[in-house]
Amino acid sequence: MKHRPWPIVLCSILYLLAPIGTLIYAAHLMDVEPLWLAKYRLFNSSYYEFVAQWLVLPMAGVALYLMKPWSYILFGSVTVWSLAVNQYNFIEYPEFFGTGSLALAYVFTFAMVVYFTQRNVRLGFFDRRVRWWETPKRYRLDLPATVHIGDKEHQTQIKNVSTGGLLLFSTDEAQNNSEVDVEFRFLNVYFNVHGVIRHTAKTSNGDILIGVEFQDLKREMQKRVTRLNRALRALDFDDNESFKNRFSEFLGWAKLAVTTGQGIIPQIPSHSFDPSRPKLDDEQNSKERFDQSA
Repeated sequence: MKHRPWPIVLCSILYLLAPIGTLIYAAHLMDVEPLWLAKYRLFNSSYYEFVAQWLVLPMAGVALYLMKPWSYILFGSVTVWSLAVNQYNFIEYPEFFGTGSLALAYVFTFAMVVYFTQRNVRLGFFDRRVRWWETPKRYRLDLPATVHIGDKEHQTQIKNVSTGGLLLFSTDEAQNNSEVDVEFRFLNVYFNVHGVIRHTAKTSNGDILIGVEFQDLKREMQKRVTRLNRALRALDFDDNESFKNRFSEFLGWAKLAVTTGQGIIPQIPSHSFDPSRPKLDDEQNSKERFDQSA
């Protein structure tokens, strides 16, 4: 997977659209047209009321999507604020905001709190090592290569490359955390890169994909890798997902979540906690991390 966990994306969208949802619900409780209520709130609200009604919850949605440490704190603050507002509405406007509405608000808030305090969800906000989506851009590179794993040598094909690593095909399964050396040529420039296997996966047709993270590159080789990525970018070799592929992946995740419950709590690859992989800051992360997904 090359993006944020789908549950986080959906929660972000939910909070972004929350002002519209609460508007429609409030219009239903007050027995008025939603459009009339929207115009009233837009043109007759104070600055504080405008911010509270239209901006606070979308801000929480944006914060959730960014998944930074401050996002978690902001989301917690908005949750407490939301509970206080609901309690105030229940006390001040019991004819509109009754016990059922208050109970619904509390159930939703409780569900959000339980979900975002789960370990695998919480780690995404505080531990950069598990943010697999914060990776350098990958470029398609269909090139023959020679791979050395221990005493074995394989002839294979590279699928894509980034400044942090590469993805290649293999005829044999390999162990994660195994050290490898990969040799290849591009435009008559020789590359011999050392790395560690961080990810292996089988494709639908039985091929094995191996994700290699570069390690201990010599200065000259690092310069060559950087120039290679610049050349591939100039040649428009971007290996980006299409909307169709993203939507298909979402449908697959939704089916799995509904039928088995898997995927609701993000699964974090075990190699994310490898002690040899430091917690990188954002600038380093954008340059040095490798996208291990196929």
